[in-house]
Parts: sequence; structure tokens; C-alpha cells
Amino acid sequence: MKTEINHMHNLNVWELVEAPDNSKIIKNKWVYTRKRKSNNEIVFRARLVATGYQQRQFIDYDELYSPTLDIDSLRFLISIGLKRKMNIYTADVTTAYLHADIDKTIFMKQPDGFDDKSGRVCKLKKSIYGLKQSGRMWNEKISQFLNDCDLHTARCNTTIFFNKDLSLIVGVYVDDLILISKNDKIFDEFINKFQSKSNIQLKITKSLDKFLNIEVKYDKSNSIYFSMKDKIIKLANSVGINKENSQMIPIRRSKLLEKDLDQPLFLDINLYQSIIGQISYIARIVRPDVIFAINQLSRFNNEPRLTHFKYALQLVQYLFNTRNLSLKYSSLNYHDNIVGFSDSDFANDVYERRSISGIAIFHNNNLISWKSNMQGESASSVNSAEIFSAFETSILIETFYRIMIEFKIDTKNHKLYSDSAAVIRYSKYGPVTPKTKNLDAKIFNLRDKVIQKNIVAQHVKTEFNIADQFTKFLPKDKFLELRKKLNLVYL
Repeated sequence: MKTEINHMHNLNVWELVEAPDNSKIIKNKWVYTRKRKSNNEIVFRARLVATGYQQRQFIDYDELYSPTLDIDSLRFLISIGLKRKMNIYTADVTTAYLHADIDKTIFMKQPDGFDDKSGRVCKLKKSIYGLKQSGRMWNEKISQFLNDCDLHTARCNTTIFFNKDLSLIVGVYVDDLILISKNDKIFDEFINKFQSKSNIQLKITKSLDKFLNIEVKYDKSNSIYFSMKDKIIKLANSVGINKENSQMIPIRRSKLLEKDLDQPLFLDINLYQSIIGQISYIARIVRPDVIFAINQLSRFNNEPRLTHFKYALQLVQYLFNTRNLSLKYSSLNYHDNIVGFSDSDFANDVYERRSISGIAIFHNNNLISWKSNMQGESASSVNSAEIFSAFETSILIETFYRIMIEFKIDTKNHKLYSDSAAVIRYSKYGPVTPKTKNLDAKIFNLRDKVIQKNIVAQHVKTEFNIADQFTKFLPKDKFLELRKKLNLVYL
């Protein structure tokens, strides 16, 4: 606590003043955390946090939105760096928010344990943790510092910064930075310049190490492997699973999950939701092989049946059995084209007859994005469902190639693979007869990308469509075959 207060005094976070008449004085509290470092050392931390729930909109704060680097963009930047044999570093800004100014006049009580009993209050000069606008104020400050270091902000993703010759790329996730540099000299020059201009000291790690709680390993070829083995073990142990068995697919089932209204309710909803939440995070970050299964289970979060809980335990067991699987990002030089796989499963949901879209996006043969989700509207035919999925895939491909355009990476003809002949036909010629306005708009949007040679739609046989595993439960042999194509490997 004393270290935190001393740090705040050094950064001139507040000044003590007499409280103005009729002013609102917000409270604060101490939050205690412990963090395990990569060397298993446990660090204890005390942080002073303002009670932002007492703030009043348009008086104590205005805008709140603060962008952060999304996981798909992180994987994309890593793939770009690996392809170009660049070095990858991480940096952490200690007490980042305290470096950002505040945009409103806010008064706060003196913190417990450090009240001088004068009756004065803290007039904040910096964006202390807990204030509603602190994230946005910090984002503006770090963006300004990076721009001052001659880095451009990507127009299509304001959490990505880069220099003119792409010898340095920086991604910002709140107070964590990923830095991708052509060599150590360029990196060192940037760090010196940044620290000089910002007066911020960075904690630098010359590898990805354990960025954003992802366990990271390297091999001799400098390929990178992502996993969450420790998190999987912790989850499994919490539900009594500590031994392997024969479960080699996520869920032993051939049809979509149903409400099973004839089955008893699973009464511990909090436990069910906790399991689903943890698996969803793991699936989103490092385990695409379970994204379809967990999305099926998450549909019953509000009213799970005993059968759903049993399937959830099957999924935990599968993750435990395969806890050594890691998502590989290769440093080999394939190509810069974005490659997307699209698939759909038509109207097999017996309650709403919604179809499921499955999407897998690759760069340099590295998987950078995957999705498995119910479509936003009910498709009226198999072709419509496939077009909805292909359109969503094309939007994702476009998201990445727009970043490449800003990076001045010259690529065209990014690939979109589908096992639907209708998707290939419509992408080239448009609709033969008018359909619904929404469907026509998606077809024409996809066709425009093809005409502009930004995307090439190509047919792929169903057995080779990587996205097929994101739309349905597959037999074991088929599932394992497609899982390999996700670059999930045992370490």
C-alpha cells in the first residue's frame, strides 16, 4: 500500500484541497491481488481504486469507449512478424492509467490508512483506476506517445501502430504492448525514444513469454506455440477430473444439442455458467477445436438440464486429455494472402431453425481467426445459409487485408473456399433472379470483392473444408483429420 501511495505521489496524481461547497466527493477502496510470474514467483499488489459507480454522466464523465487489441489482430500481427523473421517482444506499463490526465474536475476522499485528518479531499489530476473514463484517457495518452515516436495509427484498427518501412509494429492491449521489430537496434532506439518522450518506464520481455495469460513456447525454427495447459488443468481439477480417459472428441453426439425438457434441471446454474465461461475463453484464445461444442452448450446457460452438465463434463475431460495440444504459428514463408474457409449447417436447430456458420481464416498458413455461431436470421434454403456464411467470411478477410493495405503489403486475390456451388456461382455472376433485399445485398457485396480482385471464391470438397468442424459434431476420424489442419499439435 505504501508503495502504491508513493508511486501516486511521484506521478502527482492528486493535490489535497478544501472540499468546495456542494461538491460530490467519491470514495475509494483498496484492491489486493496476487499474480504468478512466468518463473512461478508470486507477486502481491495493492491498488487504490476509485468507486466509479458514484460518477454522474455528463458531469463527471462523457465518453467511455476505449479500443483494445483484439485476439484475432494479435494473432495476425504475430503471423506477419514470423513470416518476415522479425523479433517479437512484450512490454508492460506499470500503473498505466496514472500517467493519463483527467478531463473532469473530480474530488475523492483521502485513502484509508493515509488520511492526514485535515478534512481535505483529493482533487484528482490523473485518471486513477476505477474512474469510468480512465481507460479512454489512457488510450489517448499512449496513442499520443506512440505517434510522437513517428509511428502511424492504423486507420482500420486504432490499436495498431507502425513506422513507414514496417520495421516496427506495435499493438496496444490496455497496458500491455506487443512489439514486433526487424532487429534489436530498431527496437532499442524506439524504447529509448518512447521512454524519453513519455517519462514512462517499460517492463520489457524479449519474447512473448506469457502474454495475456497465454502460455507460449518456441522451437528451434522459431515457430511459436500457444496453449492454456495450466488453465485447463485448474478447470478440470475444480470439477473433480484429474485422470485421462478415452474421450478423444469434444462431445460424443451426432446431432445438435436440444433443450431436453424431459430431463431434470441442473440446479447449480452458477457452476454450469462458470464451466461454460472458462471453456469459452480457452476456445476463443487457443483451442478452436472446441468452439462448436462450447457454443452449443452456452445456449443453455439460463436453464441447463442435467444432460447439458454431463456434456459439459465430457468437454472438460476432452480438454484435460488433450491439454498438451498447442496452436502452432509457423515462421516458414508461405504467402501473405488471406485464406478463408466457409461452411454452414442448414436449419438443424429444431427450435428456431437457425443455421450455423463456420469460419476459419489463415495467414501464411497460420490460423488467425475462427468462428462458429448461429446466423442472425433464419435462412430460407441451403444456398441462403451458405451465402450468409460466405458473406461473413468475406468481411473477416477484408478486415485483415485492409490492415495489409495500410502496411503497404502488396497482395490481391485473397482466397475464400466454400463447398457450395451456389456461393461460387453467385460470387461471379450475382443473383440470377431477385431474392430478398438482405440476401441480394450480401451477394452483391461478395461479388464486388471478387470483381475488384480482392477475393477469389473457389470450390473445396466438403471433406477438405476446414470450417466443416465448426458447424456440426463429426465422427472421431473426421474430427481428428480436420483438427490437424488447424495447426493444433502436441508438445
